[in-house]
Amino acid sequence: MQTVIYTEYDNEILAFREHSFGCDVNVHLHDCYEIYIPMCKGVRYYVEGCAFDMSVGDLIITNQQEIHRPFVAGRSRYDRIVIQFHPATIHAFFPDGYNPLSIFENRSAGVSNYFQNILNDYPDYLDLIDSIISERKKQTPKSLTNAKLSLIKLIMFLEEQYQSKPTPTHWVTTQSRIAEVLDHINQNHTNYMDLDSISAHHYMDKYYLSHLFKKHTGFTIGEYIHSKRIQHVKALISNGVGIMDASIESGFEDYSNFYRTFKKYVHMSPKAYKILVSQRQGSGF
Repeated sequence: MQTVIYTEYDNEILAFREHSFGCDVNVHLHDCYEIYIPMCKGVRYYVEGCAFDMSVGDLIITNQQEIHRPFVAGRSRYDRIVIQFHPATIHAFFPDGYNPLSIFENRSAGVSNYFQNILNDYPDYLDLIDSIISERKKQTPKSLTNAKLSLIKLIMFLEEQYQSKPTPTHWVTTQSRIAEVLDHINQNHTNYMDLDSISAHHYMDKYYLSHLFKKHTGFTIGEYIHSKRIQHVKALISNGVGIMDASIESGFEDYSNFYRTFKKYVHMSPKAYKILVSQRQGSGF
């Protein structure tokens, strides 16, 4: 199952509730922040090697660097709410010294993503989420503003809960040694690393490590490293760094390998992505 990096440019806020029968979703990343809420039983949600057995009313947040994937066994009904947004959409609303978006930005990957039973304890916020979804359907400047205001209220509320409640403990985690490997890769993915060097660093047989990593995370070590590096490249390009420099700073030593990997994960060339970024920034988004 190949990792996918989604590039969202069509909407400042994408919000929807939908259902299907079964869930066939690759492990993936977004170019935006995401709020995910299951509205059915039986959802296991993987984030950076942690797995959360979720109930209706629980909530997961992820940022652009966190690989994640929902899983539902069989062809069961899969009902969920998803809200995606670019941080620039609402950053300007917050004064200096107060940034509730820190719950997305100031975390280690795979840490404190999970809000347990949040909408059952505070049902009024489901109405707020419904407002975000309904306002985005209208596709007018006024409705976009209303959706932003409701989203700001939701994020401020989540930030309060984040500060006041301890991280839930009833989640299923990876084996502790794999958690250490994930942390090591997250801290060093812009440097040279491969399966041999990682297994040596953690004193593990490389074949055993490869098997264990795939079993507990759903993707290979190579996929994980490439996903992290490509997402780092995209962030650098968005900040005005040239494509070649961005590839080198992100750990790619060979440009042709970088180019192939970028197209594989992003489904467009680095140049096409840079043009999209320029168009988005030129439109004032």
